[in-house]
Amino acid sequence: MGEQKVSLVSDQKQMQKFVKSLLNDVTALEHMLDNDWFESDVIRIGAEQEMVMVDKTTFKPSLVAMEALDKMEHYPWVETELAKFNLETNIEPRVFEKDCFTLLENENSDKLNKIQEVLDTMDTSIVLTGILPTLRKYHLEMENLTPKKRYFALMEALDKQLIGQSYELRILGIDELLVKHSSPLLEASNTSFQVHLQVAPKDFVKMYNIAQALAGPTMAISANSPIVFGKGCGMKPELHYSNNHSIPARHMTTCVSAAQESVLVEIGCTILSWRYTRKTLPDSVYCSAVM
Repeated sequence: MGEQKVSLVSDQKQMQKFVKSLLNDVTALEHMLDNDWFESDVIRIGAEQEMVMVDKTTFKPSLVAMEALDKMEHYPWVETELAKFNLETNIEPRVFEKDCFTLLENENSDKLNKIQEVLDTMDTSIVLTGILPTLRKYHLEMENLTPKKRYFALMEALDKQLIGQSYELRILGIDELLVKHSSPLLEASNTSFQVHLQVAPKDFVKMYNIAQALAGPTMAISANSPIVFGKGCGMKPELHYSNNHSIPARHMTTCVSAAQESVLVEIGCTILSWRYTRKTLPDSVYCSAVM
């Protein structure tokens, strides 16, 4: 994933430097697009698999990510996620043809089996789920954040954008769930299987908009996480969950303006302060595309 050098913007001078670097990246990307530096004759598919680790006896979250990774240094494809009870694997990209889905599934299963072999020595099991039914709010306190600088920086950046004193969650389902929490680590409740599709630049806008249109119904028919913090909240609470943090949508790094004409909508730029850059950047830049 590249170098993980992270620091928060703390003053106006640093913000100006950040925006300048961001605009330089946008200019470089535009040059690469204009000069056909990207592949356009092949479509590839890849994926990431997030998972929860649970105690084999209680099925409650097992906070062993760092210890497990120490035992898996020879597996470069497994990495940390937000919480100490999460892990993530990266599936190799392959050409989108023939039996690519079967090969992707086989690779994913093989990697999960290798991880489970290690976790067996730690009385821990893998669970692939949207929201773990045994998860409770106290599992999402900051002491359970994965101890890496980039995660602390992310939490601090989110806290700075918080409106009010807490993160609020409300879900109306079989039961009504009303939650206030002091930490943005709430996001660690969600785990998923994420698919990546590489397309030609000229096809991106069309494919991006199709992906956005299909995301809702696809998730609705393929996922089932009816219990959040012990409450019955319906078939797919992750959709409500992700949209109910007390942060305005314009501040979220995944805020995406409707793709119209420019492939620049897919730049991977995370804007730390929307309110500052809103005066400087075009609408097509306000996103971190989630494909």
